[in-house]
Amino acid sequence: MLQETAADPSNHRYPSYFGLAELREAIAGWYRDRSGVELDPGTEILPTLGSKDGISHAPLALVDPGDVVLAPDPGYTVYMTGAIMAGAEPHIMPTYGRLPFGLSHGRGCWVWDTAGRKYLDALAGIAVNTLG
Repeated sequence: MLQETAADPSNHRYPSYFGLAELREAIAGWYRDRSGVELDPGTEILPTLGSKDGISHAPLALVDPGDVVLAPDPGYTVYMTGAIMAGAEPHIMPTYGRLPFGLSHGRGCWVWDTAGRKYLDALAGIAVNTLG
C-alpha cells in the first residue's frame, strides 16, 4: 500500500494553501472539546507549514505599521522579522527572570499601538506544539 501511494502522481504536489478540510475540522473539534471554543474550520483555521511560518505571518494580520512588537528572547528570529515585514518596530523582551508590566512567560509576543492604547497577545490563536 505504501509503495502504491508513493507511486501515485497525485501525491507528488504541494498541499492546498488552506490545508485539508478534514484537518481543519479536526482542529476545530480539538479546540471545542479541550477549551470550549467554537471555531469555523473554513474561515478561522489555517494550517501552516510550521510554527515559524505562522509566527512570521501573524503580524501581517494583527499589527499596524508603526506598532511596537515585543519579541521574546530567547526566541525564533522570525518574531523580529515578522514584525519588520509588517512595518512594526520590534523590541526584544527577555523571557527569563522577572518580566515587566505583569506579563507572564510563554505567551508569544505582545503588541501595543503607537499611542500605547491597545494590548494584544498576537499569538494567542496560534497553536504551537500543543498536542505533544
